[in-house]
Amino acid sequence: MKTLNFNFELKDLNGNEIGNAGVLVAEMLVTESKGDAIKFFDWAINLNSKKPIEVDESDLLKIKQLINDNARLTILVKAQFLRYLEGLK
Repeated sequence: MKTLNFNFELKDLNGNEIGNAGVLVAEMLVTESKGDAIKFFDWAINLNSKKPIEVDESDLLKIKQLINDNARLTILVKAQFLRYLEGLK
């Protein structure tokens, strides 16, 4: 199991804070129309409260795919999420 702590601030190209990563992922999860509704909802509740979530390897892959494939997220935001996920041990 891995702990994902998205409680960090996303930044624009000038380093200015533009929003909390966990809150954004929570909003993304609850607006999906496919996937494990109960799991995504429970994750969203925790992330919106700026709490970490526990995921296994398959869940981690799902989250990476959701972020990477989400047309509503910009490259600016996707890159920061994916860099965080790549840095997990």
